[in-house]
Amino acid sequence: MIDYLTLTTDYGLNDPYLAMLRGSILSSRPVVRIIDVSHNIHKFNIREAAYVLKSCYSFYPPDTLHVVDVSSSQTISRDFLLFAFNKHFFLVPDNGICSLLTENGFIEARRIVVPTDHKGGFDLLTAVMPRILTEKVLDPALFGPVIEDYAMFTPTFPSLQGNRIMGKVQYIDSYRNIISNIDRAFFEQHVKRDYIIYLKKSHRGGDEINRILSHYSADEPGEIVGFFGQNDYLQIAVHGGNAAELLGLRIDDAIMIEIL
Repeated sequence: MIDYLTLTTDYGLNDPYLAMLRGSILSSRPVVRIIDVSHNIHKFNIREAAYVLKSCYSFYPPDTLHVVDVSSSQTISRDFLLFAFNKHFFLVPDNGICSLLTENGFIEARRIVVPTDHKGGFDLLTAVMPRILTEKVLDPALFGPVIEDYAMFTPTFPSLQGNRIMGKVQYIDSYRNIISNIDRAFFEQHVKRDYIIYLKKSHRGGDEINRILSHYSADEPGEIVGFFGQNDYLQIAVHGGNAAELLGLRIDDAIMIEIL
């Protein structure tokens, strides 16, 4: 049976919806451990939800069930997908978030259909959760055939263009640190000599750094710091400051690494 269950939603903390969902889960299986990943995802922002969960799910024990209820503003389907990936289980809306979570990795997804008399995702979760939580061994195959026509988005990966790595800002955390989509493996594969990281849309002439440190506090207060976070993405911070405001960077702004 499922022992650990995480929740990622855009419900917020001021309304009763989260308490209702948690209550229905505990009514089905009182001993399940519910972990709140985040309920402050911006409304309908599935990219943000995918980034947050993708960054942390592997820290949980294998066979954890990760439940997401964040709908895209353009969502047509009200159905959910159940699938296994990297020794974890996921129950997510059929709105493309599965491809963002897995970076288009191979999955065998089963569609969990919302009955016509249900209002939407919340009703589905409360209806299907008792069966999922009480299966002795959770096997997605018990919930229907494999489907291939689920919604997908193409994740944005960094690219190598000549002697330049082109990336972008994918997330800004609550400390206002900048998280790029340039991961450690891609960086180490292509950068074998000196480099400059440009942090402005115009690149040359803007803010830049030429070294990546081991951690956030490895430089003096007020300095711009580059480092790989625990999820192995390149982060840009200002030690003790607000990097997003100081550097004028927003989601999807470009970050360029020039290899010298």
